[in-house]
Amino acid sequence: MLKVGTDRRVPMMRIYSLFRGQAKPEDVLDAVRQGEPKEAERKQRLFYAHLYLGLYFEIQGDKKKALEHLTAADNLKIGGYMHDVARVHRALLEKLQTTPAKSPKEENQTRTDRYGDPLPEGALQLSAARSK
Repeated sequence: MLKVGTDRRVPMMRIYSLFRGQAKPEDVLDAVRQGEPKEAERKQRLFYAHLYLGLYFEIQGDKKKALEHLTAADNLKIGGYMHDVARVHRALLEKLQTTPAKSPKEENQTRTDRYGDPLPEGALQLSAARSK
């Protein structure tokens, strides 16, 4: 993990600790309530907490919790490109949850080469064997 310097924005250091395995998700939400932030500051803190908790839970394989947190971040409507990140990532997760997984045979049939032509069945296995 990349080392970061001190980040005064609450709850960013707690989020960093979470991703390093030195904090729990609840710690991130506790940091949001630290002090007595004004409404705009509290909303900003809550947005980043939910955004990064959503990403964290996705990495952990808990898509349900990831979607809950990304939805909460998206609903805060803070504007700017980071809100776009939350909105787009939420939409991608929702799409993945509603799209049935393809079997390996179906997946292979839809793959194309660099020219856009469909790969013949077994081409991916052949390619993988050649690279070993």
